Amino acid sequence: MHQKRFHHEVVMPVNNLISRASENVCVEPDFNDVISLAKQAATAAYHFREPILREVGADKVGPMKDEAAEALRQRLRDAVDSAKHGKLRDTDRSTTFRASLAFEYDPSLGFKFIRTEVWATNKRFGAFELSDVILEFIPLLGNEVGVRRYTEQIERPFHPFRELAETYVTSKSGFELTSVGIRTYQRNANGVYKPVDPPEVKFRVLKK
Repeated sequence: MHQKRFHHEVVMPVNNLISRASENVCVEPDFNDVISLAKQAATAAYHFREPILREVGADKVGPMKDEAAEALRQRLRDAVDSAKHGKLRDTDRSTTFRASLAFEYDPSLGFKFIRTEVWATNKRFGAFELSDVILEFIPLLGNEVGVRRYTEQIERPFHPFRELAETYVTSKSGFELTSVGIRTYQRNANGVYKPVDPPEVKFRVLKK
């Protein structure tokens, strides 16, 4: 039973987030569908344990057994509570959300769209990319509740390198855009993306 619930209530919202964030769509940094999907996925993952614990007679939801899982759960707790209530009484936990278009930079090839990131920021943890926290958390969540490990099975669209960092206004962009957030990354020797500040960022918004 938990396996089916886990798939539909946690895995599917996460897959929807990953799929949408992989589309090169220009969005307003503060209000957009990617932030909404990230909040939904975070909420689903954070609250999943609660009915399971109640089934075995627990009167409250305590910390997770795995310390790494609990550390991630605390980040999700701040994000989920802020998404629901706005400003929190504990100001260190109050979290803001901002989306940025992430591009890979190569000095020879130019810029390639990677994904739309959702950065959550508060005083307790600083800034963290919300979808990365969710993806790191859910296999640990699966271990704790006894379901098979989560494996991402999303076909991400191919985005080529271009001379300019290009993004597109589509029906998913929502209202008229007044600003856009951009982050640039470069692969290190191990193929891991690291933030980089190119000498010049050539940016262009096109309409589809």
